[in-house]
Amino acid sequence: TGMVSNLNNFEPVFMRVKAVDKAGNISGFSAKVKSVPLPEPGLLELPAPGPNLGGEVKEKILLRASRGPFLVQSDLTVLPGGSIYIEPGAILRFASRTGLKVLGGDMLAFGRADAPIRFVPSSNTAAPGAFSGLVLDGAKRALLNGVRIERAETGLTVKDCAPEISESMAATRRDSPSWPSTTLRNSGTSSGADPSVISGSRRASVIPVRYAQEIH
Repeated sequence: TGMVSNLNNFEPVFMRVKAVDKAGNISGFSAKVKSVPLPEPGLLELPAPGPNLGGEVKEKILLRASRGPFLVQSDLTVLPGGSIYIEPGAILRFASRTGLKVLGGDMLAFGRADAPIRFVPSSNTAAPGAFSGLVLDGAKRALLNGVRIERAETGLTVKDCAPEISESMAATRRDSPSWPSTTLRNSGTSSGADPSVISGSRRASVIPVRYAQEIH
């Protein structure tokens, strides 16, 4: 048994192996074998809806980047027993006044620096506040890695849960390297959010101050 490290989740790899017996004899290379590293087993067997989304989620689903860009036509609400897994590079476009709410369910977003997950308005010319944003309220599991939330009413609201947040940001302008800072409030939540940036939404992002980094 061997282990290969430093592979990117959801990124296919091809492998060839050699075998060595107890006497030290080495075989030739095997045929190529395709494998897809995953953060949890069985994710590729989950239902993969799209490109239109909306309504209640009561089961496990996987949002595959290849099925997008996704259009969220009405509030997408993850209820207890439901889970949303999101692949690197997925883009979710939100119709006016809609958002993603995790109310007792799970949300695990596996973005990367080179393949971020983006939450954006359905219109490229939308003003800040075009959609309601992301709400994590009583989420059992919440992971935001490499997530970009752009031009939402409230970029991120966290309540009564403990999300893991890394390399993510919520901003009002996508074309500026420095967003105006926003007030950060505690909503009875414990969270790890380093080195994330929560700033510049139309309203304050709700996350404990001690874990947030402001940009001026």
